[in-house]
This record gives sequence, structure tokens and C-alpha cells, in this order.
Amino acid sequence: MSSADEVRIMNARDALALLSRRIYRKYGDEVLPIITEAWSKLGVGVGIAIGIWLPSRDLKVIAGAAFCGVVRGEIFEVSEDRMHGRSHDTCALGLDNTSRELCQAVMSLDKAVVEAVAGKPVNMKIASSRAAGDEYCEVIYSWG
Repeated sequence: MSSADEVRIMNARDALALLSRRIYRKYGDEVLPIITEAWSKLGVGVGIAIGIWLPSRDLKVIAGAAFCGVVRGEIFEVSEDRMHGRSHDTCALGLDNTSRELCQAVMSLDKAVVEAVAGKPVNMKIASSRAAGDEYCEVIYSWG
């Protein structure tokens, strides 16, 4: 068992992360569409739940609701149409040094959250990823 499999399971998201890591390890890139679909559907549900309570649908408000307190790091920019941040911690989902492609699939959760809340497409660029072996995760969201 790898150290990534030793991440404590505290909720359904953690369990889905463990399952994603293990099926990716066993089956590789062929399962990425399935992993992406599962995480995206979870993101839509979370986004709908969050969106009910928000006063507006710009990225500044969405970032505060969806990501506040979840990521420890730096937020470089949060505006009505762009959010750019960096996390210094190990991946909360145990993806450190696994695969950039797996990170992209799992991060479809966050993209789907923003899209569900906003009701429109968002661009998500993963500039760096601990899953790919980078020192930190850096993600930029902007309207499509």
C-alpha cells in the first residue's frame, strides 16, 4: 500500500479519491473518463447546494463559498471573472506524485462546482500539480 492510500477517510470525497487512485493505478488512462465523470457529477451536486445560498454568481463570491478554508496557500487574484491560487500543502486527496492526468480528472470536481453555481462554462488551467511531482498546486479559473 502506498502512502497515498494511508490518507484518512473522513467523508465520501476522501473515499472517492481512494477509489480513483486505486482504479487508476490498476487500469491507467483508460479509466480517466469514468473518474472524470464521477467527480464532475459530484461537483454539480455540490455546486447546486452552494449556489442556493449565494448572493451573486461571480468568481469572487463563488471562490469564497466553495474554496474558503479548504486550501491553505496563496490566492494571487480573485475578481469577478478570474481566480488564481496556489496550495503549498500535500494534496488533500492523496494525489501527490501520481499523475497530472489523474489530477485533471479529480479536479473536474472543482470545475463542475464553479460551473453549476455560475450557470455557465469556466476555464480551469492547472499550471502546476503536486500529482505531477511539482512543489505546489496552482490553478487558474476564468470565464470561458
